[in-house]
Amino acid sequence: MRDRNGDTVATNAYPPAKVQVQVSEMESHSLVEEAKELLQKKCGQGVCLKTIAKQLFVNPAYLGKLFKNYESISFNDYLVQVRMEKAEALLIETDLRIYEIAHEVGYRQLDWFYKNFKEYIGYSAKEYRSINAKSVKP
Repeated sequence: MRDRNGDTVATNAYPPAKVQVQVSEMESHSLVEEAKELLQKKCGQGVCLKTIAKQLFVNPAYLGKLFKNYESISFNDYLVQVRMEKAEALLIETDLRIYEIAHEVGYRQLDWFYKNFKEYIGYSAKEYRSINAKSVKP
């Protein structure tokens, strides 16, 4: 190639390669597993996709997509599932009041806990506790 003065100018024969960073499937899966572990540990601390992604040093949208691909459930649906399972256990195993359980599993608004619990379990928290208290006692 020649410049305006007619002198030969060295050029690269090939355009610069685009650098693509791809995470292997194994690493992707480990990110999802790490996210699940963090979620299990911190579900009562107001955790969300953004905070978990920040702790794992990944983009929240990327983590959400990985989560959906590997778990076949969205991150937020999984979070509700974890919270409801912990709430179920606390209702059966403890004498904590329902608002204390709601707070313990990460709900700051009691109405939202009641709505999600009823939708997820099929009973109100009070009904669930009384049904399971009767079946546990001899």
